[in-house]
Amino acid sequence: MYIPILSAVWSVAMSDTSRQTEQKSEQKSQTQCPVHCLYFYILFIGSLLSSFTTQATSYTWNGSVSTDWNTAANWTPAAVPASTDDITISTVSVARYPVLAANTTTNNFTLSGSGVSLNLGSFTLTCNGTTAITAGTISNGNLRVLGGSTSFGSATTYPVINARLTVASLVISNIQNTTFQKPVSMTRTGGYDESANGNNIYQDSVSLSLTGGLRWTLARYYADTFNGPLTLTVNKPGVSYGLVINTSQYNGNLLLNPIRGEIRLSGTLTTNRTLQIGQVGDQYTLTLSNFSSLTQQPIALELPLPTGTTVNGGGALSLENCVFYGDVRAWAYQLAYKGCTFYRRAILQKTTWVVGGAPGTAKVPDWSTSWTPPSSVPTPIPNPVTTGSDGVILNTFYGPVIINGGGTWIGGWSGVNQRSIFYDEVTIINPTNGTFGISYSNTADVFLKKLTLAGSLFTFGNSGAITTFGEGVVLQDGGVYNGLNLQKIIFKGTTARQLTFGSNTQLHLGTGFVSESELTVTAPHLYLDGAKFLKPVTLIKTTAGDNISIGGNVFNDKVLIRNRASSGTIQMATQVQDQTVKSQ
Repeated sequence: MYIPILSAVWSVAMSDTSRQTEQKSEQKSQTQCPVHCLYFYILFIGSLLSSFTTQATSYTWNGSVSTDWNTAANWTPAAVPASTDDITISTVSVARYPVLAANTTTNNFTLSGSGVSLNLGSFTLTCNGTTAITAGTISNGNLRVLGGSTSFGSATTYPVINARLTVASLVISNIQNTTFQKPVSMTRTGGYDESANGNNIYQDSVSLSLTGGLRWTLARYYADTFNGPLTLTVNKPGVSYGLVINTSQYNGNLLLNPIRGEIRLSGTLTTNRTLQIGQVGDQYTLTLSNFSSLTQQPIALELPLPTGTTVNGGGALSLENCVFYGDVRAWAYQLAYKGCTFYRRAILQKTTWVVGGAPGTAKVPDWSTSWTPPSSVPTPIPNPVTTGSDGVILNTFYGPVIINGGGTWIGGWSGVNQRSIFYDEVTIINPTNGTFGISYSNTADVFLKKLTLAGSLFTFGNSGAITTFGEGVVLQDGGVYNGLNLQKIIFKGTTARQLTFGSNTQLHLGTGFVSESELTVTAPHLYLDGAKFLKPVTLIKTTAGDNISIGGNVFNDKVLIRNRASSGTIQMATQVQDQTVKSQ
């Protein structure tokens, strides 16, 4: 190669050398600079040449000599591939396929064709380019895929990966009809919406992480089967989109790390497995949709905010059309649940709390205490309310329930008339000291045993459907202060009831409140506006102050009103006339 700059320097050097015979006394001073210049120019040219990107050569395995990867005659063209070359291994007539004898690196890598195999031995194959494993078997050793795009399987081929697999790619374009027999770790670092068609079998532990890009959906069309532990992690810029696994079978324990972004999970968790929350960030969405947990192990979906996080952070936990056969504890900054069935105990808490802090004032039961579910699942009662669109059974609770609202809509999905049925005892807590309330707007819940209220500012039925208390069901004071508004509530049956409230409860029986049974109400403050009493009722006020009711109440039987306070009045029907049949 002719390089003018180098030639010029060389001619200068030769010129200086010729002068050495005439001016020996100046030899050293005349030759020193040109030799140094030549040296630095050579370094410069070497650096320039080394910066050129080597063009990758494509090699195809032919196996004509042996199974040795490092034998040139086994490749077409006949040379041992370098670490920057592209590799294709497909079906060959001699049925001899490569076996690694050392750690090996490639650029692009393709494995395809019937009966194809690659034995990694005890070594590691690293693929730095586009990787497509559409058929064949990779066995032993470690497979590391670090390129820009990765895919496994196809609609008509069924590869088997019997090596430890690590993938860290910008794009994981498809995973279909593939069996992974050793531990798998996959991290997607970017890209747009990517979907894996599914029908894959993972026999060992699996870790799936999304750290960049948009949504990554697995099992898009066909269910995957995870026979070992599964860990899901989302920690990406931007909270929209995330990691989605459609209906699949989970035969190992589940560990979810919703740090930033969305995790959405559907399918079935088998018996005697666990579902746990690991790392939690400040902006996450965790959704269990059409998810069935057959395990009777307690499930703790506890999602606190990281230490130091303000109320502007936080995330959401949504349970949609889920079935839980074990105890469930669900705590999150935002919590919603619909279409769910809980066969054992449940704590559902929406509240702002941080790591190391107490989760509000919720009464947390001792989960070590045994609780025996009913010997048979009760038959859901017929819809007791026939008007409106509230006939949909939203949630069914067969075991005891604690709902800690922290200022929320509790009984239903906001804006929709829906229903929850509670077969066992229910405790509802609002620990916000009068700042926010718990609303039962737009719900048609049914309580069949006992409801205990604790906290401040409860509202039942300020719009929407009617809440029903079954025969003999008790509404109990668990420490209610400030407002308790009972509207669009029916106390059904003939068993006499007592509603007794202490502290500073301001009890309001409003429009739509109906008592079918005899009722005694005792409260510090009483207000009646639009309530209806079909049987005898006794109303007792216990605290000083004037209680002024608008009116519009209906008393179909005798009514007894008592003021046991040291001072103050009970003023009824100040604006609208009450209707009375009997009085005392």
